[in-house]
Amino acid sequence: MNLTDILKAANPFQQKAAPKVTFNNPFTDFGGLIGGRTLYPELDQQKFVLDYKNNSEVYAIIKRISKTISTVPFYVYQVKNKKELARYKSMLSNATSTTDIAKAELVRVKAVAEIADSPLNDLLEKPNEYQSFSEFIESAVGYKLITGNTYIWANRLESGKVAELVTLPSQYVAIISDGTINGVEGYSFTLVGWDQLDAKDVIHLKYFNPYFDTNGNQLYGLSPLQAAYRTVQRSNDAKDTSVGMLQNQGPKGILSADESNDFGPEAAGKLKEDFYNQYGTKTQAGILKNAGKILIAGAKLNWINMGLSPIDLQLLESEKVTLRELCNVYGVNSALFNDPDNKTYNNMKEAKKEM
Repeated sequence: MNLTDILKAANPFQQKAAPKVTFNNPFTDFGGLIGGRTLYPELDQQKFVLDYKNNSEVYAIIKRISKTISTVPFYVYQVKNKKELARYKSMLSNATSTTDIAKAELVRVKAVAEIADSPLNDLLEKPNEYQSFSEFIESAVGYKLITGNTYIWANRLESGKVAELVTLPSQYVAIISDGTINGVEGYSFTLVGWDQLDAKDVIHLKYFNPYFDTNGNQLYGLSPLQAAYRTVQRSNDAKDTSVGMLQNQGPKGILSADESNDFGPEAAGKLKEDFYNQYGTKTQAGILKNAGKILIAGAKLNWINMGLSPIDLQLLESEKVTLRELCNVYGVNSALFNDPDNKTYNNMKEAKKEM
């Protein structure tokens, strides 16, 4: 369903006759896809939302992409030549220079004509009461980047005219099958208990999903964060480890007396007290007052190191690898996100052009 069909209140399930079923059709017996049955995705899409909320790299990448797209102005066009339109799209997607873009623009003039005054212009200018066009686009793009799906609901007046466009939280939307392998009867918005939204009133944007089964998982888009599941998990674990080391400050090691020394419990307790007096006192801001001072003991002591620093654990290097992997998944250059090994002037310049 697209915006033009939404405005016309067209029903895609009435526009063409159902295909004739033959005996040799391998898709005629899909027991799981019963008409009217709500299909819940096996993947936990709320987890992807939490990844966006709690992981700084995921947030930064998705925010940068969605914010950039939301700044692009919209235009409403009437198609004059479908062949030239296809050619224009091909030229634009393969453009690598300003010259290529200029050539594509010449083809665009032949393909479409801009419409300055139409109901669609008014609707996009203010999609709903709560969002501007840029905010609406940012949320629509954001949900797709996070969960792999965007659902835009057309809220209609009693006359059938579209009053507003609302981006639904995709983690709470479930698809209702019409009983065919790819057919959709409607959508259920589980957050507020709406049993069914008509398919003709919902625009579903999604990524390709090869996970095909009789439970209809192929009807949902595949989240990029599912493909990056282990990468995000590794990043979260690295951050948890780093925070835990700073918060808990567990034993750095074992301080023990040489066998030649008579170092009983009383002497050990005194040494421990002296150590914490010098190294354990903190200000109200949590800063050690005596950090870096030398502890003097009256016995020969041995030290067994137990703690590892973030550098020893290569947590910092792991974070850089994670950033680059996530950037690869989303098709953006890591130079835009403070990659220390990729942050030169030329790299930044090229990265911004790619964006």
